[in-house]
Parts: sequence; structure tokens; C-alpha cells
Amino acid sequence: MSSTYEKIKNKPIRKAERWSDIISKLNLDVSKSVNYVDADQIKQITHEEPRLMAKMDRKEDLPTIFRDNNLFLLPISRKRYAIVKGLGYHQLEAISERPIIHYTQNPFPETFANFESEQVYLDYAYSTGLIERFVQIPLPNPPSQICRNTPAFDLKVDNCNIHVDKAQIEVDAITEG
Repeated sequence: MSSTYEKIKNKPIRKAERWSDIISKLNLDVSKSVNYVDADQIKQITHEEPRLMAKMDRKEDLPTIFRDNNLFLLPISRKRYAIVKGLGYHQLEAISERPIIHYTQNPFPETFANFESEQVYLDYAYSTGLIERFVQIPLPNPPSQICRNTPAFDLKVDNCNIHVDKAQIEVDAITEG
């Protein structure tokens, strides 16, 4: 019996597709409103870093089993995740106004062109004066980034209550001015 992450038709399977192994081995019922999985279980089943397996920033990043079953993933602590049934992503509305173009003498560094990090773009926007132009005040210090844990709180997705406590969050920019 072949594993889901073996090559199929000479095409390597994306790391995210290993979620079907997690769901299968833990015998999770994808028709339920919520299932829980621990980081240790993810690591044991996939031999991958749980935080990287959980990185699904866009709807396009979802593994097939999530898309097919209308699921998304929420970190609920440093070591635990909720697999939730429902819509976990919002399609941004189209911008109807004509954009204001910001010209700069500093070209975007090619070495950062393939980074998927908000911080890279925020640092660039700061260094070109775009953020100051937007907020219309001088900013003496570049924005800083911090990671921290959430306090305990409950959230509701459809009719399902989910408890979150000490999930890691990232604040992409803190500015003073």
C-alpha cells in the first residue's frame, strides 16, 4: 500500500497533502464541527515540523482533504490545533477606487521577491516613505515586529464553541509617531 506522500505520476505530493494521513491515522470524523489534533501527533505521523504543516495562509494553501470537506485549521494553543468545519477564509472585496501610485528611488530587493512575509513588505514600505505618506506624520523609528501568546478566549464558528489559550500570534508592525 502506497503512502499519500509518495510520487504520483512522477509529481511529488505537497507537504500539506499529508493532512489526509493525519486525519486517517487519528480516525477523525471530517463531518464533525470540530476535531482536535496535537502538535506531537502531527510530528509523529508526518515527521514534519507542526508549525510548517499548519501554515495555511491562503485558501489556495489548503490540502485537498480540507478543501473537499470544507475544513480549515486554527491554532488554539502552542501545542494544539482545531480542524474546523466552515469558511475560514474571506475573499477580499475588489477595490473600486483608482490606486494612488507611490514612486521611489529604492527598487524592491530581488532577493526578497519570493518571500511570503508581511514584514519584508512593511520594512520596504517604511524605507521608501510609503508608511509616512499614508499616515501623514513623520515616523522616527522603523516598525518592529513581535510574537506573543494570546490570552484565553472563546470564539464561535457557526454553532461550535472553540477555546483558545496561549496560541502564538504575530504583530507585523508597531510604529510610533
